[in-house]
Amino acid sequence: MVKDEYVAKAIAQGAEDKDLSRKASAEEMTVQYLTEQASMSTPDYAQQVRYLNTFMYLNNLAQSYSDAISVAQIDTKKYGISADEIISFIQARDQFVSQFNLAFDNPEVLYDETFLGEKFNNGVLGMFDTFGSTIFEFSNTYKRAADALSKMNSKYGRYSKKFLKRVGPRIKAAYLLPFFNQYI
Repeated sequence: MVKDEYVAKAIAQGAEDKDLSRKASAEEMTVQYLTEQASMSTPDYAQQVRYLNTFMYLNNLAQSYSDAISVAQIDTKKYGISADEIISFIQARDQFVSQFNLAFDNPEVLYDETFLGEKFNNGVLGMFDTFGSTIFEFSNTYKRAADALSKMNSKYGRYSKKFLKRVGPRIKAAYLLPFFNQYI
């Protein structure tokens, strides 16, 4: 009997503590509360802000290195198995070298001064030079259309692989349609 009363009190107290902690955390995570805490400049709060800033810096640095690895393809050595996947890789590489990068002052140097540039030019862009006149998906017309549609739909870069897989046949159909309309 005493045990049951004790357990009931503990459960009630635990529920009350949870409600208070939910209420406190909801109140503490407002801009006003955080601004007030920052103005107080308590040593503990200042230390937490330093931890947060360090975490955000390291997180951005890790993302930059992750982007560099995925664009260099040094982990898988694959650029793609279709023209759409290769175009997506080219877009991701172009996006990587053109945007601000925390890990590298000049991301273009990663390609210009290492074997990656020669590998990219000969292995990736070389396919477009070699097959561009015989296979439509490797032509400049197709690549320009794919780039324009990717940018228009905010799918340019590493997010364009699935998008180009859906849109690619439509680009080809739109290009070939006048020929079929004229001769059939």
